[in-house]
Amino acid sequence: MSPSPFSILFTGATGNVGRVVATDLLALLPLLGITAPKSLVLGVRDPSRAQRQFPTSDLLSLRRLDLTDPATFPESLQGISSVFLCRPPDLSDPKPLIQFCHTARDAGVKHIAFLSLLDIEDHPHAPHFKIEQDLKTISDTDAGFAFTSVRAGFFMQNLITTHKKEIVDLGEIVVPAGNGPTSFVDVRDIGLVSACACLANCGIESLPGAAAAQVFGGVQQDQPIDIAFLKGTHMIDVTGPESLTYHQVASILSDASKREIKYKEPSAVKAVWSWVWRGGVPMGKALVMSMIYSHVRRGNAGRVSSEVVERLARRKAISLTEFAAKAAGELSAEPANSASDS
Repeated sequence: MSPSPFSILFTGATGNVGRVVATDLLALLPLLGITAPKSLVLGVRDPSRAQRQFPTSDLLSLRRLDLTDPATFPESLQGISSVFLCRPPDLSDPKPLIQFCHTARDAGVKHIAFLSLLDIEDHPHAPHFKIEQDLKTISDTDAGFAFTSVRAGFFMQNLITTHKKEIVDLGEIVVPAGNGPTSFVDVRDIGLVSACACLANCGIESLPGAAAAQVFGGVQQDQPIDIAFLKGTHMIDVTGPESLTYHQVASILSDASKREIKYKEPSAVKAVWSWVWRGGVPMGKALVMSMIYSHVRRGNAGRVSSEVVERLARRKAISLTEFAAKAAGELSAEPANSASDS
C-alpha cells in the first residue's frame, strides 16, 4: 500500500549533510514510485540562489527559512510532515532552534530528525544538548510527535572544508585533539540514516534493495531493506568503521594526496587563533569546536558505532581511507609556506 502524501522539510540543504540528505531523497523517491509534487521542501535563506544548486524537479520546492529569524518559521512549516534539522555552524545559541521545534510541533509536524553529536550526554554545554533535551520534552508530552537524534561522529568532510586551508597552505592538520582517538563518519552515511528516518516516519516501511543500492551505494539485493524500525523516537549513533588519532589521519591523508601532511598537537589557543584568523571561522563556531575537541583530547571520542549504517546500506560504513582516496584532489596543492606557527 502506498503511503499517504507527505512533505519533508530540510534545513541546511546547502551544507555538507543537508545537501546529501536532500539529494539522496530526490533520487530515491521516484524509485519508490513517489511522484507527488513538492514532496521535498528545502528551507533556505536565499531560495533563488539555492535553486541553482539542485536539479529542476516537480518533487522539489524551496521556501525561505532563516533559523535565526522566527518570523520565517510558520510559512516554511505549512503542510510539512517531517523535518531534517541541522544546526547552522555559526549559531551557538540554541534558543532559536528550540523555538523552531515548538513552532514545528504546533504547525502539525509529526517528526524531526535532528543532527546531533555522538555521546551528546558528555557535552552539556553544547547547543545540541539543549536542543535534544527540548525535543525529548516535546515528545514526552505529545504522543503524536516523535524525533530521531542522529548522533554523529566527526565529519570526514570537515578535513576538506573547515580545516582545508591549514592542510593545503601549511601541510598541517590544526585541531587541539592531542593524541585522543576519534570516530570519524562520512556525511554520506549520516545522510543515509537521516533520510531513512524521515521516510520511516512518513509511513514508508521498506526500501527495494536495488533502489537503495543505487542511491546509497550498497550491494544490490532482491530482498527489501526494512526501515520500519526507525519509526518513532530513537537515538541513533552513526560513525565510520574505525577510531583514529589525528597522527593516523595525517598519515592516511599523506598517502592519498602524495604529499606530507603533519599533525603537531597544537594547543586550543593556537587552534582557535588559526581557525578564526587564517580560516575565517566565526569566533562562536570556533569556541564550540574547541569545546568539542577538548572531549577528544581527553580520550572520550573514539567510540565506534556503525551497525545501523551497515544494516541499512548492506555494506561497511565508509572508512577514512576510502574518503581520502576520493578527496585527494582537494588536498594535493603544495603548501604556500612550509613554516608553521603551531
